[in-house]
Amino acid sequence: MALRNVEDRFNSRLKYPYILFMAEGEYDEVTEVQKERIAYITEGRAKFAAVPKSQWDTPDFLDKSLVESSIENIGFSQGYRAMCRWYSGFFWNHPASQSYDWLWRLDTDIEFHCDISYDPIQRLIDHKAVYGFVEVVYDGDWIQPTLASNVSAFMAEHRDEFPPDANQGFVWRGSDGVAKALRGEAGNSEWTNHCMYNNFEISHRSVWENSIYTRFFEFLDRAGGFFYERWGDAPVHSFGLAMTLRKDQAFQFKDIGYQHQGWEYVCPVESSLCTCVQEKEFENFQDGGERYRLSSTLQIVDIVVTMQDGRAPRIKNRAPAAIQITAEQLLREAQERQESQFRAPKQRVEDFEELHEYRGRKRKEFEERIRRTRGSIKEWLQYANWEASQNEFARSRSVFERALDVDPRSVQLWLSYTEMELKSRNVQHARNLFDRAVTLLPRVDQLWYKYVFLEELLQNVPGARQVFERWMQWEPDDKAWQAYIKLEQRYNELDRASTIYERWIAVRPEPRVWVKWGKFEEERGKLDKAREVFQTALEFFGDDEEQIEKAQAVFGAFAKMETRLKEYERARVIYKFALSRIPRSKSAGLYASYTKFEKQHGTRNTLENTVLGKRRIQYEDELSQDGRNYDVWFDYSRLEEGALRDLKDEGATPEEEESATARVREVYERAVAQVPPGGEKRHWRRYIFLWLNYALFEEIEARDYFRARQIYQTAVNLVPHKQFTFAKLWVMFAKYEVRRLDLAAARKILGTAIGMCPKEALFKGYIELEIELREFDRARTLYEKYIEFDAANSPAWIKFAELESQLQDFDRTRAIFELGISQPSLSMPELLWKAYIDFEIEEGERETARSLYERLVTLSGHVKVWIAYALFEAEPIPIPRTEREDEDEDEDEGAEVRTVPGDPARARAVFERGYKDLKSKGFKSERVALLSVWKNFEQMHGTEADVSKVDGMMPISTKRRHVDPETGETVEDWDIVFADDEREANPTSFKFLQMAHAWKKSQAGKDLGIGGGGRTSVLSGFTAASSKTEDVDASSEMINPYGGDKDD
Repeated sequence: MALRNVEDRFNSRLKYPYILFMAEGEYDEVTEVQKERIAYITEGRAKFAAVPKSQWDTPDFLDKSLVESSIENIGFSQGYRAMCRWYSGFFWNHPASQSYDWLWRLDTDIEFHCDISYDPIQRLIDHKAVYGFVEVVYDGDWIQPTLASNVSAFMAEHRDEFPPDANQGFVWRGSDGVAKALRGEAGNSEWTNHCMYNNFEISHRSVWENSIYTRFFEFLDRAGGFFYERWGDAPVHSFGLAMTLRKDQAFQFKDIGYQHQGWEYVCPVESSLCTCVQEKEFENFQDGGERYRLSSTLQIVDIVVTMQDGRAPRIKNRAPAAIQITAEQLLREAQERQESQFRAPKQRVEDFEELHEYRGRKRKEFEERIRRTRGSIKEWLQYANWEASQNEFARSRSVFERALDVDPRSVQLWLSYTEMELKSRNVQHARNLFDRAVTLLPRVDQLWYKYVFLEELLQNVPGARQVFERWMQWEPDDKAWQAYIKLEQRYNELDRASTIYERWIAVRPEPRVWVKWGKFEEERGKLDKAREVFQTALEFFGDDEEQIEKAQAVFGAFAKMETRLKEYERARVIYKFALSRIPRSKSAGLYASYTKFEKQHGTRNTLENTVLGKRRIQYEDELSQDGRNYDVWFDYSRLEEGALRDLKDEGATPEEEESATARVREVYERAVAQVPPGGEKRHWRRYIFLWLNYALFEEIEARDYFRARQIYQTAVNLVPHKQFTFAKLWVMFAKYEVRRLDLAAARKILGTAIGMCPKEALFKGYIELEIELREFDRARTLYEKYIEFDAANSPAWIKFAELESQLQDFDRTRAIFELGISQPSLSMPELLWKAYIDFEIEEGERETARSLYERLVTLSGHVKVWIAYALFEAEPIPIPRTEREDEDEDEDEGAEVRTVPGDPARARAVFERGYKDLKSKGFKSERVALLSVWKNFEQMHGTEADVSKVDGMMPISTKRRHVDPETGETVEDWDIVFADDEREANPTSFKFLQMAHAWKKSQAGKDLGIGGGGRTSVLSGFTAASSKTEDVDASSEMINPYGGDKDD
């Protein structure tokens, strides 16, 4: 693994962290075992980061068809092009790499062949460089023909912004090339094709974040060449660096020994820390350097190594060990120290007598070995080939024939025998052998291929054709038929080839064979014959669903042929014919082809219909996996309803509209058939909306009112109302009947619902209906039933009273409020009391409202009630309604309502009563809240003396020591201390404390230069402690334990 190699070579010492980038969704494919292995290798210093889809997918502003055409023409997948774009303009801005100043990129399939004994980042810093690389390579311009011209266009627009000492000559040929580039006239002929090999690069963040490079990438990205062509990240980086860097700002590492995907790599000239060999030189950013090659490769994962602030963690001993050795060196030394294998000495024959003796001895050895291992074909082959090497061909044939007697079905034996005859130029013998072999072993294709090749090699085409005819009688596999057809094509016997296709179809009538035959006829210009082939194929497969599904390839090839011939209507008919007969879930590939066809050659309507069909297939696939996925049913039904509306807008025929309506109904019927399991309401919440949407569709779109009523009724009968119910279902059913002008049926539905399963939402819906119909007596009756059902429901009492108030029946309103507040238990009674008091205030009845407040403070005594009571007394209220009605007769309707002013004295008295009441109950934080509001009140309505009085009542915060009864230790707690409490509890110490605070205040005045020696008045309470405290909102229950007012 690359991670292991990187750790072994340098990073186990430097301890730099890793970031492993991958596209969104790929992280889930990483197994736990792989994660644990990576964590173990990197000692937990590796983390994963996802590349956003917005940066990886093809941008929306590009023409996707042009991108697909480019991929098909020159290769390089969409993922590869997205990778080039991401590394060109996004990788340093990823959130995972934002915290690092130095970035070290390592790419796939890398290997370091040298131990790195120093810190490469520190070396760049020492050389005052901001970019490091290992070698310069050449990138082809045939895959990026417009890159150089686009770069030149950018340079022409920003020619005055480039540094004067930038190394432009690295990418442009000479001063003339640079001058042309700055004028916007340069192209591939001026480009040097030099690229720094950036799958290994160390860069400072400033290299990429400068304004020139940022605008340069945005310019290229808008041009679209990353996807329309294959603009690589290496040339883009090199162009950008040549615009912004001096020669001395780019540093080449010549001692690292880096390799990527088995390509050329850099290796030091002499180093005991490396396992590689120098081979040749090449150019670099400084126009010098070396280039090398190694034979071994290593497959690894993509990694990016990042360094924070360009510094490695502190390590006590950064020096390398005295002796460095790697596993590769061990293996190499072991290989070198192996002893060479023993080789028998060569024997030289001097005369014929010695030759006969040698041959006799060898034959005796071979015969002895054959005698011992008669069934070993290897021994027979060695014997026969030795005889052939001695030019004893008769003896060699004899040995082969004896071997064939032992194992006549050995293919190796037959091939070796024929090879021996061919080497000795005994062609007729070889023919005879092939004839015997294929007669004995007709199912061995290798023998037939060799036989045919021999005949064609001898220019005996009729003989080769005769061999093929004998072979075809055995109905071999497809490769044999294709070989026969290619033979006829080589000799331009196209009619014979067509006849062979016909015989092939008769033997093996499979779709791919029909497709090959049709393409063959199209390529040789027999278009009518090609159409006849495809039509015959479709007739052969017939109308059976399974056979038509099997013939998808035939339909697709037929349609594509018609498209190539620009017969677009023919192609469209073929696609539609096939898709109408193949199940939607099994025709995804054909739909994809049809969609692509419509995008290229169809109209807007045909394209929309194609996309519609594709989405239907998608929904059917999802529903086949989970039939109770109601979200998919919602999307499916909306899709079909949208298709129906589009048909109506386009003026479709009644038959087409009826067909689309039936399709919508089919979807809804299938959806509502998926009844949720179990009797829990949570399973039914999404399901019930399918029924509601179905009913609305029938009412609004289809205008089938009888069917809509049936749907509502079926849904009502389906829900288990004894366990739970859905008020929305009942209310919508009733409103439907109202729209159909059947009020009796609507009231019956809601009455049945309340009687069967009473629920708050049902009462509200029924009451709202009656109020809209201006049936106020019925609404009153329903409110009475509602209150009988849930007497503790404060909002119900309030709504009932509001109804009576709107009807100007104020006596009934007060009676309802009184009845409501008299209930023994209420949910949120404060809402009911507030509504009652607000009603009386609106009516201008201050005395009645005052009595209600008195009852409420007696009942509750809450600090908020006291505050509201006091503020009520201070604020003006409208005059009584009777007086308003008399004035309305004389004044315009638009005049403001006259008000009765408040009484601050009464408000002050209420504050005092409230303070005493809270004090008697021992509430401290509530008293602070009351005092804060009281103080604000006095600042608005009182005198300075009133404000000082309230200010003097403010508490201070102090520490109190007490013994914890559980631990027995003395602890200190903060406590709020009120002056009046302290005066009553400890009168002697209070006087002392008061004087101490006065002295502290006088000292503070001296420090601030306020009349030293002046007389300090001692007020009541802790006046000296009332500096800088916080306002406390009366509406808040969180009280500041320190009390006081910030603005004091």
